[in-house]
Amino acid sequence: MAPSRNPILATLLPALALLTAVAPRPAVAQASPPAATGDWVASVAEAAQATRRVSDLERGRLLYAVCAECHLDDGVGEPDGTMPQLAGQHRSVLVKQLLDIRSGVRHNPPMYPYAAQLDGVRDVVDVAGYVASLPPPSEVGVGPGTALERGRALYEASCQRCHGAQGEGSADAFHPRIGGQHYRYMVRQLIDIASGRRANAHPDMVLVVSEFSARDVSAVADWVSRRSAPDSSPAR
Repeated sequence: MAPSRNPILATLLPALALLTAVAPRPAVAQASPPAATGDWVASVAEAAQATRRVSDLERGRLLYAVCAECHLDDGVGEPDGTMPQLAGQHRSVLVKQLLDIRSGVRHNPPMYPYAAQLDGVRDVVDVAGYVASLPPPSEVGVGPGTALERGRALYEASCQRCHGAQGEGSADAFHPRIGGQHYRYMVRQLIDIASGRRANAHPDMVLVVSEFSARDVSAVADWVSRRSAPDSSPAR
């Protein structure tokens, strides 16, 4: 099934406003966004170098105490889409995202003060290793369930090549495990990728998502949210 070619932003920005209405979070010091540097290739190279290190899980557990204020003790996030489901995510993906946030490649102002508290690559690798070791939840936030066949067809045609048959992703390629991610979070990220707000997405991902209509985004996010990635073991 080919994705619809209707313009995405006019139909999705109202939804974005609703999905990003967040509940109160712990107060943190204001932080200016770091200067954006690099691109996908450069940030992958940096992350690949970092992931050669071995994670100290106990040290990562202690560092995660700050993260748990928003991401919760078990790393499962919020079904309303304000916080992603991180538990069991590939360590390499977590390392890359944290490094991208710290460098400004990924625009995420609420995370800046928290990421700034991680003192260098060692902290990033240790906390990422700890989060990757957490078991994924048995239930996450899902969508309306009214267009699952459409979502499946879109996923198999446009997403499966990189993210795997059940959304298991690839640790080696830095493709995130998206099976079992909260529906509302997935919708928000797809909108941000299509609009250019999430600038650290893989170029191929940008091309694919920019062709999706609002209906496509909802359908594929709903289908993905209901997948259980077959390999739930801690990733490299």
